[in-house]
Amino acid sequence: MNAKKVLRKSIINNLKTMSVTEREQRAEPLYERFMKQPNIQDAKTVALTVSTAHELPTKPLIEKLWSLSKTVVVPRVSRSKARHMDFYILSSFENLVTSSYGVLEPDPIKAKAIDNGLIDVVVVPGVAFDHEGFRIGYGGGYYDAFLFEHPSIATVSLLYDFQLQRNVYVEPHDQRVDDLIIEGDE
Repeated sequence: MNAKKVLRKSIINNLKTMSVTEREQRAEPLYERFMKQPNIQDAKTVALTVSTAHELPTKPLIEKLWSLSKTVVVPRVSRSKARHMDFYILSSFENLVTSSYGVLEPDPIKAKAIDNGLIDVVVVPGVAFDHEGFRIGYGGGYYDAFLFEHPSIATVSLLYDFQLQRNVYVEPHDQRVDDLIIEGDE
């Protein structure tokens, strides 16, 4: 197994050992710092995923964005184009369905697709990050492809301290995240 896969597996295992309460408590200060970011305050439309059970919880973040009247959009993986995501407006968690990958995605019947050019900020998920903003995701390459196609969209990631690594084994196709909000940093 190569070093990138070993690191991905190790960090995912660390995430899975956290209780729901621990994840939520450790995430709250990250949410507060995120909401104070100028690019978030100025944004009209923010894109992010609906977290899985072992990830940093994003539902509270979505609710905070809704409370500020932000348009929240979430991705749906294209069934017809390789490594392509379409974003849909999320106005209710009831408009989500479980995908074939086991993640929550917008129901294209209930949710409205948005032009990707209208997205102001993307909250980029990831498993591990380095200090320069490069990341290891889940291995699908969807966000790298999206960010390559949309280089002018601001990007930010929220991460627990152990997700910050010295080396994430950057490859030529990897795209950098602009801002990292790291647990313990102020």
